[in-house]
Amino acid sequence: MSRDRLVCLRFDYWQECSGSQDEKDQKISPKPMQDLIDNIIRSVTLTPSPELEAELGEIRKICPNLSVSPECSPLKWPADVDKDGITILEYDKRRYALPTH
Repeated sequence: MSRDRLVCLRFDYWQECSGSQDEKDQKISPKPMQDLIDNIIRSVTLTPSPELEAELGEIRKICPNLSVSPECSPLKWPADVDKDGITILEYDKRRYALPTH
């Protein structure tokens, strides 16, 4: 891993059946897929290159706990991004659900 690399993991899954999201969840539980995704993400290990490790060492001298700022608390995950594309919102599975008819 180096400073000019970005790692992005994306997992998409869907339930192929009719009904509202709650009805789909009852027919096809999303839990096994979510558990698998969580296990995969937890198993990933990123190892910094020697050059990046040296840069991180310099940064740690200035900011030992690598915090962005005292005002920037850790994100609750999962999270939603507001429609403005910037604001982080607490996750709500109904927030961007399509209306059911």
